[in-house]
Amino acid sequence: MDNCRYQPRENFGAGLESAWDKKLNRPVLIESGKGDLAVRAVLLASIHHRHILRALDYLPGAGRDHIVFEAPRGGTLAQAAPSAPVKYRVGWAIQACYALECLQRRGLGPGPLRLNRVFLDGDDQIRLLPGGASSAGDLPSFGGFLEDLFSAGGKRVPPR
Repeated sequence: MDNCRYQPRENFGAGLESAWDKKLNRPVLIESGKGDLAVRAVLLASIHHRHILRALDYLPGAGRDHIVFEAPRGGTLAQAAPSAPVKYRVGWAIQACYALECLQRRGLGPGPLRLNRVFLDGDDQIRLLPGGASSAGDLPSFGGFLEDLFSAGGKRVPPR
């Protein structure tokens, strides 16, 4: 990304990287993608939900556009889930449902719903990185997310 304002820090792969906003002196998360992300960025900027990362800026580029999100204060669920108690995992699953419901009301989906794209804030609350337009494939994606969440670290949901 050719932008003097945002200094890249860590590349997470799949078009996602952390960066430093030199103008406002704060960390941010930047998602890059091909095509015009302008409409998606406008929709995302209107969403204010405690379990969804806020879109802060949109940067058009030659061949790749970028959406700048607030930076989460914690790690990802991929890092936290293996050692987390089941009660935390259940809470995170419920929080993900609230975030997905909010996105669905606006015609957006979660995008690739993987543990490494769901972040934690400083209070162990999830912050979902929102995806693009919703599709019929969102529910199977959520099923896979739950399976990954509850099997992380070899732990499974205890039988009743």
